[in-house]
Amino acid sequence: MDAIETYFNNHFPQHDRSSSVIREIKEEIEKIEKIAKAGEKLSKANSSRNKHQENLNTLTGYFNLYIRKGGVSRIDTIDGYSRQVDKLKKIWEETFDKENYTGNYKYNKSKKDGKKFCSDNCFYTHYAETCDNCLEKCVSSYQGKATGYAQTYYQDGVNKTGTLCSKCHQEKLKEAGERANRDK
Repeated sequence: MDAIETYFNNHFPQHDRSSSVIREIKEEIEKIEKIAKAGEKLSKANSSRNKHQENLNTLTGYFNLYIRKGGVSRIDTIDGYSRQVDKLKKIWEETFDKENYTGNYKYNKSKKDGKKFCSDNCFYTHYAETCDNCLEKCVSSYQGKATGYAQTYYQDGVNKTGTLCSKCHQEKLKEAGERANRDK
């Protein structure tokens, strides 16, 4: 047995390919999923994810060399391990999205309402004006997350009352233009 074959078989034993690294990562995932504190969960998931991603990359390279000798299923080894690494990534991403792991919270200094938000998305969504017409929050967004306040308009420009989002404002202007053309 050469060094590559030995290394690979230490991680995926011939007698039971699903034991060793796959069992190890599944046990880590179970422990991480039970952690309640977001900061601790994020830290453990990140550490485990980095360790197993590096290990997966190495094992994939060894598998590609070892496979030439035959008798090893990618499904039982690399693909199974890769699915578990993907689960760790998902846990990390979901935790990262829910919490601001640095502990830096967003506050609205002008409102002084004592509310704190873990992300720009939460902050802008909470404080954004709501369109009186479509009832949507007036936020600018990127990939489904609020990144700032969107341009708003008065529903009644003379009395400066009501709020319209850009889309509803454009529809009102279009309707007014069509009415003006009909009235001619």
